[in-house]
Amino acid sequence: MTLQEAIKEIISQNYKTGDIFDSHSVIFLLSRNEKYAETYMKNISPEMNIKQYHAHIAKNISFFDDCVEAVDEKIITLNIFGELSKNQVWKRK
Repeated sequence: MTLQEAIKEIISQNYKTGDIFDSHSVIFLLSRNEKYAETYMKNISPEMNIKQYHAHIAKNISFFDDCVEAVDEKIITLNIFGELSKNQVWKRK
């Protein structure tokens, strides 16, 4: 499974039309769900630190404009490290 396939599946299986979600929730599901953990791990590039990798994952969400749209606002939520940080908010189409 590619990273893009995993992200698309997470979106389609976890969010209904009209749901609003953030990048952190997708990253959490990608990294902690047994089904996607291997895909998550094998796509980490040695040239990227973990924050850059997570930004890369968040950017990949935007490629699915057939099923998500970016919300103009950013939200502050806990990231995978338990730290508050701003991230993109998405609406499921």
